[in-house]
Amino acid sequence: MNRKKLMSKIITAVIAGGVLISTGTAVFAANSTKNFSNTNTTKQEARMNKGSKSDMMKSELDKLVAAGTITQAQETTILNKISQEETNRQAEMDKVKNMTEAERQAYFEIKKTSEKTDFFSLSCN
Repeated sequence: MNRKKLMSKIITAVIAGGVLISTGTAVFAANSTKNFSNTNTTKQEARMNKGSKSDMMKSELDKLVAAGTITQAQETTILNKISQEETNRQAEMDKVKNMTEAERQAYFEIKKTSEKTDFFSLSCN
């Protein structure tokens, strides 16, 4: 009889401790995420408004021009390059859409070794 009472007290204590720990962890996680959500609003807006990425890029570049970080010519060069890349990407998507699965796989293996555009090097020239 004594053993049953002891086991029930231990089980009750373990359950109560588990509830307290899980509740404390949930409250801590909720508090810590509030601080980070305000700093990433631009990224969240870009993901939500996929159609206006170029507008957001232009507004961010306009801020850099106003601050004197880059020149208007550098901004124009970057925006032209982005527009060209979007056109190239769309043409490539149309090209890949008409390929078979084996052709796609071979095509992407070849593309892995190709060089990617560095937008930062464009703004420095």
